[in-house]
Amino acid sequence: MSLLMRSAGAILVHTAAERDALMQLTDRPVAVAALPPHLPAGVPLIRRPDRPPTRRLLFFGKVRHYKGVDILLQALTHVPDVELSIVGEFYEELSELHALVDRLGLTDRVRVRPEYLPAEQIPEMFAEVDALVLPYRTATASQLVALAHWHGLPTVVTRVGNFPETVRDGVDGLICTPGDVADLARALGELYQPGRLESLRAAVQPAESEDTWRRYLDTLRALAEPRSNADEGTR
Repeated sequence: MSLLMRSAGAILVHTAAERDALMQLTDRPVAVAALPPHLPAGVPLIRRPDRPPTRRLLFFGKVRHYKGVDILLQALTHVPDVELSIVGEFYEELSELHALVDRLGLTDRVRVRPEYLPAEQIPEMFAEVDALVLPYRTATASQLVALAHWHGLPTVVTRVGNFPETVRDGVDGLICTPGDVADLARALGELYQPGRLESLRAAVQPAESEDTWRRYLDTLRALAEPRSNADEGTR
C-alpha cells in the first residue's frame, strides 16, 4: 500500500481518518472530500413520519465480518418483538449465520435474503421497515446512509468511517459504539420509545447531491492543478 500511495502525485480520500492513516504511508498531498451520493434511480415510497412502527429493522448490503451482522443479532435478543431482515450478497458462510440465528433463538424474528437486490426493488423494501441498521466494526465511507435518507428512513450506525458526518445523532438517526452489543441494543430500544421514531423520521433529509459534488470536484481540481503546472514546467 505504501508503494502504491507513493506512486501517486496526490491522493483524495473521503474521511479524516483515511487521511491520517495515509499520512503514515506517504509524503504525497492528501485531501479530504465527502463521498458524493450516487444512488440508484427510482422514486422512493416515502410514508408519513407519524405512521405506526412496523417493528421491523433492515440490514442491507454485502455481508462481511467487519459489518457486524453478528453483533446486530446479539443486540436483537435484548429488544423484544422486533424483526430483522438481512438482505445482501454473502461473503461469509451462510450456514454460520443461520446457526447463530438458531443459537440465539431468533428463528421467528430474522429473515435472510442472501441475494443481490435489483434497484427497482429497493423502494418497497425500505418502505416496509422502521430503520436501516449499520453495525459496522470498521468503515471508510458508505453510501447506505444517503440511500436510507433518500427513502425517508432513519438509521442506526456505529461511530466509524463517514457515519458521524452523515448521521445527526439523536436528530435523524442514532449513533452507537462499534463492537458493543449493549450499546447497540440501547440504540435499538431507543428507537421504540414513545415518539422517538416519529421525530427521527420527520428530520430525515435527502443528501444535498449538487453541493457535495461541487465540493468534491473542487477538491479534486485543487489536487490536480499543482501537479499539472509542475509537469508543464519540466517539458
